[in-house]
Amino acid sequence: MSEQGWTDPKILEQPLELHRVARPLRPVKYVPTKSIVFYSKNSAPQFTYDIKIKMPIKATSVIVQVLYAALNPVDLKIYNGYTTNMNSFTGLGREFVGKITHLGKNVKDYQIDDVVMGTFFHPHLGKGTLQSSIELDVNKDVFFLKPEGLSLQEAAGGSYALGAAYSLLSTVKQLQNNTNDDVNILIYGGGSSVGMFALQILKYHYKIASKITIICSAYATNVIKAQFPELIDELIFINYLSFAKNKPSKTLSAMIQDQEIIEYVNTPGSTQTAVLSVPYTQGKYDLVLDFVGGYDLIENSSKIMNKNAEYITTVGDYKFNYRKDVYAFNNLQKNNLEMFGRSLWSKMSWDFQYTHFQFDPALKYNTSYYNDWKTHVHDMLEHQTVKVVVDKVYDWKDYKNALEYLGAGHAHGKVVLKVEVF
Repeated sequence: MSEQGWTDPKILEQPLELHRVARPLRPVKYVPTKSIVFYSKNSAPQFTYDIKIKMPIKATSVIVQVLYAALNPVDLKIYNGYTTNMNSFTGLGREFVGKITHLGKNVKDYQIDDVVMGTFFHPHLGKGTLQSSIELDVNKDVFFLKPEGLSLQEAAGGSYALGAAYSLLSTVKQLQNNTNDDVNILIYGGGSSVGMFALQILKYHYKIASKITIICSAYATNVIKAQFPELIDELIFINYLSFAKNKPSKTLSAMIQDQEIIEYVNTPGSTQTAVLSVPYTQGKYDLVLDFVGGYDLIENSSKIMNKNAEYITTVGDYKFNYRKDVYAFNNLQKNNLEMFGRSLWSKMSWDFQYTHFQFDPALKYNTSYYNDWKTHVHDMLEHQTVKVVVDKVYDWKDYKNALEYLGAGHAHGKVVLKVEVF
């Protein structure tokens, strides 16, 4: 109490001081994605955010943030196979390059931020690589570290077609028997991605010494010459537009009989076409690689192929049509039995061996059917034995133009799309 008799003022309680406290971390239930999907061939593909990668991922899985993805003709065939909108959505794209963002606990060969490339082939499960992130299983999917000398765009298109070309050629007995110097080879459709990969493998991996005959368009001829100038003198080009009644057998048989081929050369910057007579002394063919299809070469095989020659097609007896062709490859074991039966029938009916080759890049078939294509493709890319020819690169928002370009059959090299970081 004071001298005047007043009581001292009551000390007020200090207001409660509030502090912001961080909310406890909650486990993430899924990784969101943005994807390009379609419902049927009758409706245009579209973006969706409905695909989510469930967390935590499996012990043998990794999540890859896709940077670039490539389109292949098989994408169009899968697309053509869905004719009604009663289906759930299906993804586009079968190969990719990207960065690892999540690792399963049992994954030992990769680290976070590793840049990997490979295939993601699940056509019947609705999955595709035109997606911001994808989940890969090290026991099911084929992927590997991107070689240092490869650009991201090249890496995106360096797995599927190259794997198919290597696997196809690894089945050719003449190439495995070290009799390469005198193997006479014809590539029908040499301007395609698989055709250009096959050409490089034959020349740079198998060291084929003889000239290789390539049937393609005049534009594709210029692309091949520009990409592989060191091979110009080792190749014989035939413009498919020169075929009488669209029958390559007539042009080839005349070339073999006359021991010359007439080349029509378009000089850059000039409207005139030069006519050149090129000597041809290699005779009939020991190996025909057909990436176009049709029955003409088979029907006239005696005029253009040697006895016991090998004829390998990725298309079949019909000519390819990306507007209509449908992917119908359901079971590799069943397909191989059919291929064996067809091959046996060809031996009895013809003087050459016929193979309709189909490629499934799933890991379970890597060594049992395709001679460990994963290891060999990685080695060829790492040592720059082959190069990836990229035709066009699109932003993935421009996917309609990319699909139209591929579907028109104009691509001479890989068609690659840049995927948005999401």
